[in-house]
Amino acid sequence: MLGNAVMNEFCTHNAHEECVQKIGLYVRDETLVNNAAITKDQLNERVKTYLQERMSAPVESVFIEENL
Repeated sequence: MLGNAVMNEFCTHNAHEECVQKIGLYVRDETLVNNAAITKDQLNERVKTYLQERMSAPVESVFIEENL
């Protein structure tokens, strides 16, 4: 669900190159910033992997934790 939200936020109203750049900055992977050849499916997998790594950390907000 979070991965889809990120993809929608960065890619729905942007050209593919801009989507790739924004996702690259979001996941802190500068190799993506100039890689226009990557597909949306590959980008989606990068976002999901990035979020899974972040989700392994404990949730620090009680509000967020309760709503998860």
